[in-house]
Amino acid sequence: MPKKRGAKLIPVSEDIIDEIIALADRIGKPVRKIVEELLIEGTKVYTRGGIHISQAINEYLLLLEMKRLGFTLIPVSILNKVDNNNEELRSEWLKAGKLIASMMRAQGVKSVDSIVTYLKPVIMDAGEVLLTNNGPEYTLTIVALARNKNGITALISLITGVISGLGYSVIEAKIDEGIGIVKFTEKV
Repeated sequence: MPKKRGAKLIPVSEDIIDEIIALADRIGKPVRKIVEELLIEGTKVYTRGGIHISQAINEYLLLLEMKRLGFTLIPVSILNKVDNNNEELRSEWLKAGKLIASMMRAQGVKSVDSIVTYLKPVIMDAGEVLLTNNGPEYTLTIVALARNKNGITALISLITGVISGLGYSVIEAKIDEGIGIVKFTEKV
């Protein structure tokens, strides 16, 4: 015989309950329905992505803002075929990176550590995005193994735009199959 399922009581702070009640009143849904939806969606985020809900929201908002500004997703197979030795094209990647930096600044990104968080949704194909610090110098390493040198060149041009748009000086950029490295420092 199946076990009878009933409601369970879970202690929650009054501040959160007050916010949920205000939300329910604002959108015209019962409090119980709002709580169930929040728990269902929150559970999905944790179990499927293994990420914190605030990170999922930040990534979603970043992608929405990029869409609003005219960005689009481009398959890596196409990026790998684009000849990025063209100076005009590299200049466009750089401008796009500076536009992303403007979005990041508008969202309050101030620390260099936040760069990785905001770049991950932009570089969806990257297996690793690592930031290391050696004194005044930072090294951003991006591993995107599906990209050839053309694809990495495009990516590093974009990243260079982001870094310079955030007020840092790029010291060096290295490009190889599937790996791009950018060394930078704070402007003096």
